Amino acid sequence: MQVLAVVPVQRLEQAKSRLAPALEPAARQALVRELAERTIRVLRSVPAVAAIGLLTPDPSLARLASRWGVRTLATPLMASTTPCASPKSKPVGCTYQLS
Repeated sequence: MQVLAVVPVQRLEQAKSRLAPALEPAARQALVRELAERTIRVLRSVPAVAAIGLLTPDPSLARLASRWGVRTLATPLMASTTPCASPKSKPVGCTYQLS
């Protein structure tokens, strides 16, 4: 069985906000980029993973995705009023567009 691994990453300016008392925004953003890249490197070592998609609304992360050799998954194609588009919902059954 081959697997499409999806790595979800929110906008850099919103990421790791609970670390705000300890880290400046630039440091939190660098941490998120490093964690995303490390996750992708680990996924590449898994034989069952046929493809990796980075699910992010952040344009700078989308640009990094190509440098990391992964595809970008755009935001859900469903209307924003559906549970699929809710950030807290599980995206099972949602349709995403690969770019």
